[in-house]
Amino acid sequence: MNQKPQRGDRILEYFGATTAIFLSIIIVAAILRQRTGRTFQKMLLVAAAILLSAAVASNIAIGTLLRPENPESFIVLSKRIQATFDILFGLAIGAFLVVTSSPKINSIRDFQRYLVREFPSSYVVYSFIMALGLFSVLTTTAEVQLMPEGGYVILFPFWFIVMTTITMSTIMLYIPYKLLGYLHHVRPSRSVAHDTYFIILGLEGYTVTEFLTEVAFPNFGIDFRIFGFLLEVLLMALVAFAVRERRFLQDLRALSAEAHLETAPSFHLEEGFTYIVLESKPSHSFEIFTDMVTHGARGLCITRQQPERVAKAYGLEKTPILWLSRAVVHPNCLRPTPPENIAMAIDHLLEISPNSVVLLDGVEYLMAHNDFHSVLTLLHDLNEKVSITDSIMLLPIDSKAFEEREFTLLRRDLRVLQAGTPQPATPRVEFPQG
Repeated sequence: MNQKPQRGDRILEYFGATTAIFLSIIIVAAILRQRTGRTFQKMLLVAAAILLSAAVASNIAIGTLLRPENPESFIVLSKRIQATFDILFGLAIGAFLVVTSSPKINSIRDFQRYLVREFPSSYVVYSFIMALGLFSVLTTTAEVQLMPEGGYVILFPFWFIVMTTITMSTIMLYIPYKLLGYLHHVRPSRSVAHDTYFIILGLEGYTVTEFLTEVAFPNFGIDFRIFGFLLEVLLMALVAFAVRERRFLQDLRALSAEAHLETAPSFHLEEGFTYIVLESKPSHSFEIFTDMVTHGARGLCITRQQPERVAKAYGLEKTPILWLSRAVVHPNCLRPTPPENIAMAIDHLLEISPNSVVLLDGVEYLMAHNDFHSVLTLLHDLNEKVSITDSIMLLPIDSKAFEEREFTLLRRDLRVLQAGTPQPATPRVEFPQG
């Protein structure tokens, strides 16, 4: 099965090499442009993408560009370099998965504390196996036999084959174990879940193809490197497609409270109710919302104001903020029509995170772009969802914007708060940690 490379094979190699480099650039660029408040998570994914690209690039340089005079020693060195990048990629992607599934890890120090606190964690065992695999790669000597008709046979020691199989199998098991478990926990939107499945398929396929074409087949003198390389390029394209959206990391993340302050909260609202806050501007509603999310509540803010300004004004770094607008182009934009857009955004939060708080600023704006009964139905449906999930929803409203009959219908099943007045005496709400 080993033949001298033909002109068509060389063209195919160069075409695949160019495509792989291009896709590597796309993947890294797509990750760098991701919008997310978790910089450490993003940097880990960038590091993993760069290491994956380095593994592919080394394969390109070795397999298509360099033709040394002493091919036997060079082939062993090339395998060692490529395998090193592959294992380092495995370590980086494993760390990314741990950070993704642990919302409280936002820095290298948080990650170190996690490893100490959770020792021995699954990632420690995973890293130990990766370290053994890397040691075997750096210390193993292999015998290379060049074939007269072209190609070569690499004879690896048996223990190296076993160790490599364990290492690759660990990567193949750990990636879906962490990602699928995380998806089950956070239950993201269907499009985000599908993109995550593409990432799993791409990384799993890459690992299998790399092991077969670079270790298993060469040990029996079978040279499928060209076909394996092209398959790896297609799998890289699948990963690039999965991270195309700027909000992928943001939409994938688990919701967490803004903070868990030990001070007593300033506002005490009974859970399971929607509150109309009577005010012309939503300042009091934001005060209540900020107080709750900094005392353990997970929250969602839907507002008519620019999200960056809201985040800066109230110190919100972890809480998702959606911009209710039909005229702007923004990654966090939520259109007012149809009302189901609002329902889906809030339903998603309440389904994955009961005992949350929602601030919906812009009821009058919704009225301007929908009929009153559609908005009324939306609010009553959301109120029922809030009640079922023991959550709280805040609706800053200017009563002057409504006719008397409309406002009567609006407040029928909701509680009303007057901005600037003391809150009703209700039991203090204790939000769960996380």
